[in-house]
Amino acid sequence: MAAATLHNLLGTLNDSLSSVSSSLLDTATLTPPSEGISLLDTKNELLLAYLQNLVFLIIIKLRNKQSTKESTTRISLSNDITKNLVELRIYLEKGVRPLEAKLKYQLDKLLAT
Repeated sequence: MAAATLHNLLGTLNDSLSSVSSSLLDTATLTPPSEGISLLDTKNELLLAYLQNLVFLIIIKLRNKQSTKESTTRISLSNDITKNLVELRIYLEKGVRPLEAKLKYQLDKLLAT
């Protein structure tokens, strides 16, 4: 069961990394927004935070698997990280994705230039 969970976590990590690497742009052409934080900046920050939490969760799961007894601290930390992952996923799916759908034409036009 633990091997299946680890396999699923690694699969999710691979999917997330593929998504991030496919959405990267050339940093030389990017300029910071003059009117504040852009949607794309927010999305990138959320994806990065999601990946960091996911990697941290995998490390904790691996350490729990290696040790013979699971400490309550690690279990508590694992639960906290899982809550953070759910929260970040909701931000991405319920917050960023609908905004991207509304701004799809403008984003495609911006990225085409």
